[in-house]
Amino acid sequence: MCDASTAPHAETTAIRLVGLLPADWTCVPEIAPGRIRLRVLLDEETGSSGRVRRRVAAVLRDPALRGWRQQGD
Repeated sequence: MCDASTAPHAETTAIRLVGLLPADWTCVPEIAPGRIRLRVLLDEETGSSGRVRRRVAAVLRDPALRGWRQQGD
C-alpha cells in the first residue's frame, strides 16, 4: 500500500520488491494504482506466512521503496 504521493509507481515498486526478495521464492504481483498485492507460494523453502511478512517488511525499509508499506502495518 502506498502512503506518499512522492513514492515510486506501483509497477516500478513491484519489480524492485520482487527483485529484493529471495530468488527461490515464487512471487506473483498484482498491480493497481497505489497498491500491490504480492502472492507468494508457501512451501518448505519459503516457510510460513509470518516469515514472508517479516521479510517483505524488511525489504520495504529499502530507500528505493519509500512511501510503501504492508497493509495492516
